[in-house]
Amino acid sequence: MLGILERVGLAKIDRTVPDKPDVYLLDLDQLEVLVAFINDDNLKSDSKRFKFSIKAVVIMGYVVKHLALFPPDEGGICEVNLARIIAAEKQASGKDPFRVDEFAELAKAKLATEAAMRDAENIITKVSGKDLTRMYKIQKALKEIEIVNEKKRGIVRRTTPAGEAPQRLGAARPDYDEQKTGEKTAAAGVSSAGGLNPIPQTASKASGK
Repeated sequence: MLGILERVGLAKIDRTVPDKPDVYLLDLDQLEVLVAFINDDNLKSDSKRFKFSIKAVVIMGYVVKHLALFPPDEGGICEVNLARIIAAEKQASGKDPFRVDEFAELAKAKLATEAAMRDAENIITKVSGKDLTRMYKIQKALKEIEIVNEKKRGIVRRTTPAGEAPQRLGAARPDYDEQKTGEKTAAAGVSSAGGLNPIPQTASKASGK
């Protein structure tokens, strides 16, 4: 679990002394939000849970990455130009990061309004920058957990003889590029989170001793 928190920017692990690592919690507020979200979600029936696809989480990442281009109004709502985001990412990578119709999943979850095409250069949606950023960080952590669990289940199915205890999962870094579901995702959209989880001036330290 600590490895997941480290990858999503909620913790930093100092491994200077291999057998006595120091753990620094970087964003206690976001960690509390994540735990509360997981607890609340576990209490819901399956029909009331909204499970985002990996592609939707990647799209959240692109929007959050470019939120500074779209200042919020007095109510905290940003008018985001998806066409501008797509153009900027295409210039950097040489390909479209996502299709406009794929944004519908975020609108369905009420994280954004439906994309309105004014013209080819102006495809507008409205989002709460604060809510979207918070949900992106939550979903990014949940996807990491899902990937680790899938890898663990795969190892158990392949290597555990009947009646024996499951083998422990290795520490390999999960890859966002392509999941077993067949979804192709843009890794840059997720890895861009390096700038989305800034380290506060102070960090809580939990000794690994």
